[in-house]
Amino acid sequence: MRYFIFAGACKPYTTSSLQNEDDMMEPTHSAHRLRRHRFGKLWILKALIFGVVFLTALSFLVMGLWNWLMPAIFGWRMVTFWQALGLLILSKILFGGFIGRPGRRRGGHWPRPMFERWAEMTPEEREKFRERMWRDSGPFEPPAPESKS
Repeated sequence: MRYFIFAGACKPYTTSSLQNEDDMMEPTHSAHRLRRHRFGKLWILKALIFGVVFLTALSFLVMGLWNWLMPAIFGWRMVTFWQALGLLILSKILFGGFIGRPGRRRGGHWPRPMFERWAEMTPEEREKFRERMWRDSGPFEPPAPESKS
């Protein structure tokens, strides 16, 4: 026979006041929230400082590489720190985006269902699929089948 203890049965015996010294040693819920709140603010401050330091160091790196290579190779002008920071942000916008890399997933560019379908295909179905992809993707002829010698 199983016995169950319901939380409702304990309610009359639960008190929120401190009754002995052991209760005083345990942190209350509000003290825990206050500590977590302070930790959250500290973490945000540390992350912000780290981000500024990292961006500054990266900007100096871009500035140094540009001023070392571009005037010597192409005869271009040297850049200041703020121009290097602008180049860094511009390259991030043009080539990297701000939220990850869209279309990129772990394991390549095909979603998992496509991998599963490909694994279940027979060699003849795979060849038909390849031909259809070549035909539908532009004015290209499918590659000639490789001869096995």
